[in-house]
Amino acid sequence: RGRDNLRRFGYFLGASALLIIVMQFVAPLINDAIQALLKAGNEAPTGVDRLASNGSRRLVEWEKAWMVFLQHPLLGVGWGAYAAQSVILHALPDFARVQESVLFTHSHNSLLNLMAETGILGAGIVVAGIVWIYAALLRRWKDPIAMFAMTLATVSILHSLVEYPLWYYHLFGPFVLMLLFIRSDGIRLPLPQRGLQLGFAAFAGALIAVAIAGGMLYLKIYPIMDPADDEKINAANIRTLEQLRHHPLLDFYGAYALSNYIVASDKDMAWKLAILRPLNSIRPYPGQMTDQAVLEALSGNKARAHELIRQAAYAYPESFDYFYQTLERFPQPAVQELRRDVDEAYRFFGKKPPQN
Repeated sequence: RGRDNLRRFGYFLGASALLIIVMQFVAPLINDAIQALLKAGNEAPTGVDRLASNGSRRLVEWEKAWMVFLQHPLLGVGWGAYAAQSVILHALPDFARVQESVLFTHSHNSLLNLMAETGILGAGIVVAGIVWIYAALLRRWKDPIAMFAMTLATVSILHSLVEYPLWYYHLFGPFVLMLLFIRSDGIRLPLPQRGLQLGFAAFAGALIAVAIAGGMLYLKIYPIMDPADDEKINAANIRTLEQLRHHPLLDFYGAYALSNYIVASDKDMAWKLAILRPLNSIRPYPGQMTDQAVLEALSGNKARAHELIRQAAYAYPESFDYFYQTLERFPQPAVQELRRDVDEAYRFFGKKPPQN
């Protein structure tokens, strides 16, 4: 009977997979019919649409992640540092031809991303841990709970090969729970039951406290992420963000918010560069990269300035107007020389650079 149930489950699973594939092609027809009926004009892309629109870019990011891993095989380039490497490598012609003016903070393959950021050591620990958990199925393959948990966890693992769902807690949390259902015979701590209960209660309380603190910090920083029209309000916001960018839970976001208040000029250059340099070494966006390039040029760091504007031009081809408009504001020769890099990238994409 158990074998019949397993066979029946396999049939249902196969049929479900087939229906999912079929619906990728049928869903747009249903969507068009409903929108025609409701006279609406909303877009609802399917998985096939997304694959067709940026599938090639995913292949590019996977190749970049592999290249970064080969350059830093043992410990990786550093946690969260893939985005900067992606922008640096996108200046290579083979990669730049695949255009999509967005920052890929993740390679859209969790294994490759772990290898690139944490090397064989970090990725090996994660992979070895999951393999150890799945090894429990060798003796629990008749346990329906363990097998069902395995199917759910496997979906997340397969999804992680083309995306990064486990970087979001609402998907990571259930994944960890499924792993616990697969293998519940973990390492037993040599502590009395009462001590374990108190320890887990204290840990849960600490997590709740961090969650509450995070929520309060979010409510504090979110309204001031972008500058206002009032200079006095902006001055107060900058003072608040200066404090928040040194907070361990908000250091990156505080610096990122401050970068939105920065206007490239020859004033307060040391302060501005102190914000932009570490920010662009982690998540380089076109506006921040352009501001830093101008400031580096004004500070005499010409090589770094050319490097930054060139990387920005190839990684963000939809921002050419912004690049030109920013550089036009500065008559200094060191800044005007940056235009050559932007012109070169403009020609690479088959366009004629605008006249000065």
